[in-house]
Amino acid sequence: MKIFLLFVFIFAIYPAFATEPDIPKNTTTASCADTVLNTNGGNVNIEINWEPNTIPIHWYDGNTELTVPTESQSCVYGGSLTPPPPPPTKEGYTFRGWKVRYRYDFSRLPTNVNGLDYRAVQTGRKYCWHYNDSNHTCTSAYNHIDQYEFEVIFDWGTVYGKSRCSSTPGSYGESGTPELVSNAKYEWCKITGYKKTYGSGIKYTPSQNMSWVFVNTTQESRDCILHSALDCAEHLFKYESFRRALFNATQ
Repeated sequence: MKIFLLFVFIFAIYPAFATEPDIPKNTTTASCADTVLNTNGGNVNIEINWEPNTIPIHWYDGNTELTVPTESQSCVYGGSLTPPPPPPTKEGYTFRGWKVRYRYDFSRLPTNVNGLDYRAVQTGRKYCWHYNDSNHTCTSAYNHIDQYEFEVIFDWGTVYGKSRCSSTPGSYGESGTPELVSNAKYEWCKITGYKKTYGSGIKYTPSQNMSWVFVNTTQESRDCILHSALDCAEHLFKYESFRRALFNATQ
C-alpha cells in the first residue's frame, strides 16, 4: 500500500506531456521556454502526440447506398466499429454479413468505346430490359439488379448505376441535384459501381462523389417509372459525351 501511494505522489509532481501538446503540429521552430517545455533547466523528454485517423464509412445493399445511424457512418482507427442493422430481406437470399467494398477513381474509366450489352430493371421488377431483347420478363439473370437500377457491359468491364424520377428539370448531360418524387417525368442517372472484365470479380465503389446527370423528359410520370433505368442504360451504352458526364471525366 505504501508503494502505491508513493507512485501516485510522483505523478502528481511531474507534468504529463501527452495530454495536451505544447508544440502544435506543423511547427518548424518553438521557444525554448518553460511555457513550451514545462521546465527552466535540466533534461526534457519529448514524445510524439499521435491522433488516430477517423475513417468515413459507406454501407451498400447491392448498388444502393444505405442510410445508416450516425454511429455507423465512421470509426476511429484502432477503435470499435458499429455495423448498422441488416437491410430488409431479399427474396431468394440469406443475409450472411458485410464485406469490404473496394474504391476506384471512376474518372479513369474509358469513355471512347460503346457498350456490348445492358440490363435495366423498373419498379416492382415487373419490367426488365435487355439489349436487343423484346421480352421484358424479369428472369433470374436480373436478380443482382434492384428496381430503378441498370448495368452496362463494355469490353473492359461492367458499370452499374441507378435512375431517379424527379420533379427537377435539367439539361442533357448536365449534373444536378434532383428531388426524389414518386410521380414525376424528369429522368436522372447516377453511377454506383464498376467491375473489371478481367480480375477477381471485385465490385468497386467510386472514390469520389458521383453526380446525378440528366438524361430525358418523358411525356408522363408513368413513362419515367417504366423507362428511366432503360434510358440511363441506353445513353451510357451509346454516347461518349454521356459517359464522360457520368464518370466525372475531365479529359
